[in-house]
Amino acid sequence: MASQRHEHHDFPVVLFVHQYSDAYQRPIQARQVRVHALRSKKHAAVELSLSNDVNGSENEPRNIIVKHFSDADKRLLHHESAVYAHAASAGVPVPTVLHVLDNFLVLDRVEGVTLMDLVNDKNIPLERKMNAVQGLGAWLGTFHVAFATHPGVKRRGDTNLRNFIMTVAGTIVGLDLEEASLGDTSRDLHEAVDSILQSSPGIYTDTMAAIGWKFDLCACLLRGYAKVVRKPLDAIISDPGGFVDTQLQAMLDLAAIRGNTSALLPLVPGIKKELLTRISSLLPGRGR
Repeated sequence: MASQRHEHHDFPVVLFVHQYSDAYQRPIQARQVRVHALRSKKHAAVELSLSNDVNGSENEPRNIIVKHFSDADKRLLHHESAVYAHAASAGVPVPTVLHVLDNFLVLDRVEGVTLMDLVNDKNIPLERKMNAVQGLGAWLGTFHVAFATHPGVKRRGDTNLRNFIMTVAGTIVGLDLEEASLGDTSRDLHEAVDSILQSSPGIYTDTMAAIGWKFDLCACLLRGYAKVVRKPLDAIISDPGGFVDTQLQAMLDLAAIRGNTSALLPLVPGIKKELLTRISSLLPGRGR
């Protein structure tokens, strides 16, 4: 089943206004809220501009990110807010949680560009893209170290490039942590590789030879991760063939969710060859 994308009309503005006003003891009205929909798979997420003046004067608006959770999903709301809190306390760059309302998670807006937009931008030099993706690997390593002894979370989940922002200062900030779980941490790396290879131009729109640099980005991701977790790559990837097979299975799992398995299957041999080449070049005694 394809991922659902929520639009701004899914967002219950009146309910948000009521709960926000109660929490801050500062009454606002729906007309003082401007809504901009954000891409969201499960819950309506929007960027809101709030007037700072309850009388509606021309003050500079304050931009915040708000996710709506139904009554049935309140457990996920509190789970995500708790993950943000632990990550922030451990030094993992994440948005600041401004408030946890009854049905809404209110976050500070992070200024910057998503890694998906950065990688897709033809005007950005390859070196900058490589540094950004290596930074993503470092972020994942920092997250995994921070949650290594956590009782309820080990991996962040949903490691799509769209869920990371590169700030003007060059910091990678991770968004949307509701899928953080006790799953295998290596799955985060596999999902990130999948996202890199599908960013435009990607495996569905160009030849393997033309997007060889995307496989180089995957190598940068692994180097950035290994540096932070302080393990040699051959300890993280003890069996290159097995690692690549697991990568391909993760991609097939995600393709099944998206409904494009038939498009991916013919590409599997080429992807396997390219990944094995890059990974072997990273490991001592196995590269050129």
